[in-house]
Amino acid sequence: MTGSPFLRDVPAAHALDAWRAAREADGCPARLPAGRVPLARATGRVTAEPVWASRSSPPFDAAGMDGIAVRAADTLGASETTPVHLEPGSYDVVDTGDPMPDGRDAVVMREHVHYAGRTAELRAAVPPYQHVRSIGEDVSTAELLLPEGHRLRAVDVAAAAAAISELVSRISPGPPSSWSAGGRWWRCCRPGTRCGP
Repeated sequence: MTGSPFLRDVPAAHALDAWRAAREADGCPARLPAGRVPLARATGRVTAEPVWASRSSPPFDAAGMDGIAVRAADTLGASETTPVHLEPGSYDVVDTGDPMPDGRDAVVMREHVHYAGRTAELRAAVPPYQHVRSIGEDVSTAELLLPEGHRLRAVDVAAAAAAISELVSRISPGPPSSWSAGGRWWRCCRPGTRCGP
């Protein structure tokens, strides 16, 4: 057990030098050239530079629930014993994700709206921005989405798709593998090739 390479520490600088020497000996480049890749093919690649949001997501105030969009001030005083009645024109029917109509600042869940004909009866007041997703709630314009050197997962590509309007810029394929196992350096391997000592 005393001959195991895992029982002694190697200073980080020495380990990095040994890794670089093994990489160079096998002809592996320090960095692969960067290029543009469509989002549909970006999963598994590595960002060559930071990726910044070029638009907000959502790009508008959006309904967070199915129901009716209202002015919160119009619901003041609503209760079980003194409901507020809203006539058509003073509310808008919305679905989750819909842009908030102009002049509306809250959403009342569909389950909490009682109708008498086309008049909406509310039995509770709502505060401003109840069930409203604000512009940029997920991602704001100019926010850092992904750092340089980040291997893209499906969730990363989905976030990028929501917040950038074009291809993810300068994506490089992941570097060829070179690693140490049992004190022995293994050769570089490219995807689809056989790896071994």
